[in-house]
Amino acid sequence: MHRSSVRAIAERAGLEARRSTHSDAIRAEAAGLYADGLTLAQVAAQLGISDEAVRAAVLACGGTIRPRGRRREQV
Repeated sequence: MHRSSVRAIAERAGLEARRSTHSDAIRAEAAGLYADGLTLAQVAAQLGISDEAVRAAVLACGGTIRPRGRRREQV
């Protein structure tokens, strides 16, 4: 079942969406580390949170997610 289906069923049942358990400071730090060039996995390991939490933090702070794969060396 897709997560959007689960969300729709939960909303119809009157359940509220969960709030983020990470503070604004952690989210800002995660977004900053990612913007500095670390990968989602590296930021997650450094902060002790999940990759998805880092991804959500980056997007919530107005950042964008880089494409997957190796980064090209800048000359």
